[in-house]
Amino acid sequence: MKEDKTVLEIPVFGAFDQYFDQFMETNNNVNEKKYHDFVLKEYAADDSHIVYFYFMDYIPETGSASLIDQIIPKAPFSFFLVDSKEGLQEEATRNLIVNYCDKYSTPVFLIVKKDPLEFYTNIVKDSLVEENSLELILIENDSENVQKTAIVEAIKKVTPVNI
Repeated sequence: MKEDKTVLEIPVFGAFDQYFDQFMETNNNVNEKKYHDFVLKEYAADDSHIVYFYFMDYIPETGSASLIDQIIPKAPFSFFLVDSKEGLQEEATRNLIVNYCDKYSTPVFLIVKKDPLEFYTNIVKDSLVEENSLELILIENDSENVQKTAIVEAIKKVTPVNI
């Protein structure tokens, strides 16, 4: 008899850079499928929990748009990966976040490396963060399992129950 598994679907947005690659890397419990508008990674957290990450560097307007429009509203939250010092100052990043917040009400977490501290401070003070009620999740620069850390922190922030 096949055992039921709990599935969590999480959209992840960001530029395809080194940080994005680091976030995508996990252990051997991962299956990956590439589609036109996104990369789907199936991460087996344990024997009874699976996480589907939908990695995108833009919000599709055609093609996969209907699929993404079905996933995001049902997701408990979405992640935006921000790594460079100019991350929130880049027009493409700002536009992506603004477009997302205009279109969806699903909570958003900015995944930010803890180092350098000045970058974190700049993000906290950025009007985009306040205007769109964006939450920050700080990740240690040398963290081995960025995905797990981000998920646990996000769940703690969206649920009233202590984990």
